[in-house]
Amino acid sequence: MEECVAATTPELQANSNVYPIITNKGCLLDSEKGNSMFLQRYHSSAITLYLQSFKFGLGEEVYIHCKLLAWDPEVLSESKKACHYVKENERWELLDDPMQSSICDCCSRTCNTCSKRGDEWESNGFRHTSVLGPLIIMDPSQQNTHNASDVSIADQD
Repeated sequence: MEECVAATTPELQANSNVYPIITNKGCLLDSEKGNSMFLQRYHSSAITLYLQSFKFGLGEEVYIHCKLLAWDPEVLSESKKACHYVKENERWELLDDPMQSSICDCCSRTCNTCSKRGDEWESNGFRHTSVLGPLIIMDPSQQNTHNASDVSIADQD
């Protein structure tokens, strides 16, 4: 995941109000503020994201827009990574190999753009844009009319 934003519209426009989730070529920005994180891979071709519920678009339909890029997890760089902030360590950590977390140092500034090889991958169709939603984010304090088993984010058909 290169970039993901939440928006209240199914299509992003130049003037869309957005909430940044993942920025800077794979930095989970939301992990600095909340408890969002990348979870350990169950397969080398999959990334699982735990996303803490947020108040953006409260009570409205929210869509998660993501720019996805497939890469070999053995070939990591500032432009091909999955990093989240670990508050206990006060630093950014690389999902695939925490020993190489220095790749994530750029999450606090601007990460370098894709290499020539990355451009080749782009032209070969390894890049994809995906939209998840609509989701409805509800304020937990106003959920007294719902069962305790209801979740804060509900996926609607």
